[in-house]
Amino acid sequence: MRNVLVFLTMIVSAFAGRLIAQPEMVWSQTYGEGQFSSVIQTDDGGFALIGHASDNSFYLVRTDGDGDELWSQTFDDEACNFCYSGIQTNDGGFVLAGSIKPEEGFVEALVFKMDEEGELLWSRIYSCDGWDEFHDVIQTEDGGLALAGYTGSRSYWLVLTDDEGEEIWSQTYYGEGRDKCYSVIQTTDGGFALAGKTAQDDIDFLLIRTDENGEELWSQTYGDESSDYCYSAIQTSDGGFALAGESNSRYFRLVRTDEGGEELWTQTYHGGGQSICYSVIQTSDSGFALAGKSGHQNGGADSWLVRTDENGDSLWSQTYGGEETDYSRSVIKTADGGFALAGTTSSYDEDQGRAWLIKTESDPTSVPRIIDPELPNEFAIADIYPNPFNSTSTIEYSLPFTSEVILSLHDLSGQRVETLVNRRLHAGVYRATLDAGDMASGLYFVKLEGSKQVLSRKILLVK
Repeated sequence: MRNVLVFLTMIVSAFAGRLIAQPEMVWSQTYGEGQFSSVIQTDDGGFALIGHASDNSFYLVRTDGDGDELWSQTFDDEACNFCYSGIQTNDGGFVLAGSIKPEEGFVEALVFKMDEEGELLWSRIYSCDGWDEFHDVIQTEDGGLALAGYTGSRSYWLVLTDDEGEEIWSQTYYGEGRDKCYSVIQTTDGGFALAGKTAQDDIDFLLIRTDENGEELWSQTYGDESSDYCYSAIQTSDGGFALAGESNSRYFRLVRTDEGGEELWTQTYHGGGQSICYSVIQTSDSGFALAGKSGHQNGGADSWLVRTDENGDSLWSQTYGGEETDYSRSVIKTADGGFALAGTTSSYDEDQGRAWLIKTESDPTSVPRIIDPELPNEFAIADIYPNPFNSTSTIEYSLPFTSEVILSLHDLSGQRVETLVNRRLHAGVYRATLDAGDMASGLYFVKLEGSKQVLSRKILLVK
């Protein structure tokens, strides 16, 4: 059942000297008491939402494309449990990672594996040096798991397992002080990158790069005299990294590096009051979308979404929320070109926060880049390169007339996997970037739809 909320909206944006319409909320849904830390769009266009419930149990909700609940499951070991991250695995099931606090003893890391219907397949507890937590999980190229967090609140911790959760190896890494890891990436060379914070005289972002066996290759810190916490990191389409978090709980902070970890630029964004970024993704135009919270004068907060270009310059920002405390911990780009944000809201129930999902309109700034001002003679997918590809591919297409255009990617069944462009474009030759992300290897179709014609071409992803 859909819960209807009344929200206040703040619009603050300008781009190229003109106002850009921010994506409005299409709908929002609330679920049980608790909060979501991860949102996934499933193959059928619905969503999987992962977090923890107010009774300290791991929480998994499966919805349809409108956010209506299909089923939900909670998991606990009769202790105090917190779920910080979750993924959908290649077999259609789910993995949830976090921690467990027994009545006696230290906190330990906890992982649950479910099938596609949410039925429990296995659970495992992992220990290292005491007070051990997993804050992120990814599926590795070979189908296993990489689980990252911290141990003893003083060192990064990375565990590699097989697909049944059996430990293959475990590594710890030390920065300059008390270190906590919140994000892990498997890099294009099969190694790993871990991001979080290190604290000694001050608190800085810390990025550690390893090989495929977890052996440290290098580490870098980023920050200034403020207290800087990194909560989310991604590998960018050019092989570098983007790290996002907060500065002094007042600003979103975004750091961009090259593939060797050398800082290229840093940007901060202030929404009003306490501002904390929990999630970052790269968009198809090589820009970024950051999600978290922005405080307001009455002491509460709104979910805040910030959209930037490839240099980190703000294109627009939008808040979603009511009069109480609302925020998002995870953002994804949806197949229709919009965004889905997951977190918690207290504007529905002041006594207990409700797990919360927001769906927005299409991103108005995902505009393909025009590469040839000369008017082309035909409506065409001019080129796709490289093809086959293993990370990113460039799609060039031409429009001989002004038209509503949809450029999308489809699997062999015809189901849309991603929408790259969905807007009205003038005549010209354009270029769009396809980022494979966590897509499975295989044959896909690029589909170009105009007001008068529809074209498609094959593209092969090989990882």
